[in-house]
Amino acid sequence: MAGSARKPLQPGGSQMANNSEQIEIWNGDIGQRWTEEQALLDAMLAPLGLAGLERADITPGTRVLDIGCGCGDTSLAIAEQVGADGHITGIDISEPMLARAQARAEGRKNLTFQKADATTHRFAPASADLIFSRFGVMFFDDPVAAFSNMRGALTPEGRLCNVVWRPVRENPWVLKSLMVAAEHVQMPQPAGPEDPGPFSFGEPERVERILGAAG
Repeated sequence: MAGSARKPLQPGGSQMANNSEQIEIWNGDIGQRWTEEQALLDAMLAPLGLAGLERADITPGTRVLDIGCGCGDTSLAIAEQVGADGHITGIDISEPMLARAQARAEGRKNLTFQKADATTHRFAPASADLIFSRFGVMFFDDPVAAFSNMRGALTPEGRLCNVVWRPVRENPWVLKSLMVAAEHVQMPQPAGPEDPGPFSFGEPERVERILGAAG
């Protein structure tokens, strides 16, 4: 789903794959299942995405990259905000999800979608005023390399606004689900503090270190 993809079916674990394996995953059954449940899943995540968009303070004419755009929910919302003089490019690795996004965006001239890995894609230099993501940046094998690459797409005054999960201990919805599951099945080994995963950006200090190293 993301430039490096999301993996919602595993709330944490050392089994997280490299980018090429994530690409295979999200172009297989998981990507298809997410696409089929798109309306439900987007409705669940919509309040968090809207909170991020409010923080981003997008104005007409803004050029935006939406990293890990999935089925296009946040990209469509951003397209309304940037207007005819702006542009939004949704980036994802999942063909099924991008196909759904493109179908939803039919007829819009200020919105395009592209299959690409944000870690390695050659973005046009200084082509974006804002890089936005709703749960699309926590799974990079090398987050420093990914953000360094994306940084090249920003203008000198460009901004970054990413919605990420706080630590699992502060997420009762997930924590309670894990506790119930642990009573019935053997749970995977928890992810290490430097491993990619849904909660890998939960600690502000780590995020600051990654972004600082990325320039």
